[in-house]
Amino acid sequence: MSKLEYNQKQELQFDGVRLLDLVHPESHPEESPLYVYSAQGLQTRLDFFKSVLSKSLKQSYSIHYAIKANAHIGILNLFREQGLGIDVVSGGEMKNALDVGFRPEQVIFSGAGKTKDEIRQGLQAGIRQFNVESPSELKRISDLAKEQKKMAVVVLRINPGVDPKTHPYIATGFKENKFGIDESSLPECLTEIRNRPELQLRGLSSHIGSQLLDLSVMTEAFGKMRKIFEELRAQGFALESLDVGGGLGLDYRQSEDRDSAVIESYGRVLSESLKGLEAHIQFEPGRVLVARAGVLLTQIQYIKKTPHRNFVICNSGMHHLIRPALYQAFHRIFPLIQRSGENLTADVVGPVCESSDFFGKDRSFQGLQEGDWLCVAEAGAYGASMASLYNAFPLPKEILLK
Repeated sequence: MSKLEYNQKQELQFDGVRLLDLVHPESHPEESPLYVYSAQGLQTRLDFFKSVLSKSLKQSYSIHYAIKANAHIGILNLFREQGLGIDVVSGGEMKNALDVGFRPEQVIFSGAGKTKDEIRQGLQAGIRQFNVESPSELKRISDLAKEQKKMAVVVLRINPGVDPKTHPYIATGFKENKFGIDESSLPECLTEIRNRPELQLRGLSSHIGSQLLDLSVMTEAFGKMRKIFEELRAQGFALESLDVGGGLGLDYRQSEDRDSAVIESYGRVLSESLKGLEAHIQFEPGRVLVARAGVLLTQIQYIKKTPHRNFVICNSGMHHLIRPALYQAFHRIFPLIQRSGENLTADVVGPVCESSDFFGKDRSFQGLQEGDWLCVAEAGAYGASMASLYNAFPLPKEILLK
């Protein structure tokens, strides 16, 4: 798994690579912000995740990486070469996945707002399945499938009505959320499927939220999904698969050491919840695979001291990593070189004309200087993929360390 550590010269290394080398004027003369990803870290995390699933499940399973977490082409190629499928939520993501070389039968199309053009795109490509989020969407898919004389393979995403105990902006399993089909709407969907020969119901799906660390809510959601799954089979529906989504989180305040225990606990929840269920199990992980394997490097422009508060002003900010501003998320921040000197407690902020433009508040440093570089850790998920051109700042560069 990815590791950040200082060498004997107090220079920060990322999976053995000295980060100062990546921002040296000869190799990076523009001194612009830089996302750095570790292929070694990605491979190690994926191998461990697979090993836990294989140990925990008697059923066959497939992993469909949630491309929205990080769509860097090198990461997509690595996962494709390792046999993963892909989970997309837009026609653009579908095109990117197919262009990289994922086969249509590896593509799951999720998302609550699929347009007619996007559905046609999926039908023409022959993707594995549409994860359907409403009766209206199901009717649209069936109409377009009939129009194109295609068979549409669908999976019904159920909203199990559980509290995922995460940030409200990334909770998707509440009754109040826009995602998934409420159980009261299920009969309407089943009637549509029975009456439309162009629809094939493959299974059920659920995704209750992101950044989940309280696994008891997963136990509750999996239990509800299994009950509905078995009820539909008893009604004569030939269900093949249960898509348990993704959402497994990590502790951003700690190193990767705790992650193994969380993933192993997840495996135990799966084993207990799905024991004896005859179905193919699908997974849609994102963050848990890529977050630790990425960092954002940013250069300090100014150290601003006031009687009220101190600021470390960098050339990257919320336009490159919006999680702290949007979710009040915590990211560890390290100088690329540690030195002795004046102690400083300051907010680490960016250049954007918003007061919410910060990476961290009240962070402590020693010997920090203008022109130094900082490393924002655990930036591999929902970093570059959510970056914007706000204030006309350019997008950050991205590199993958082989």
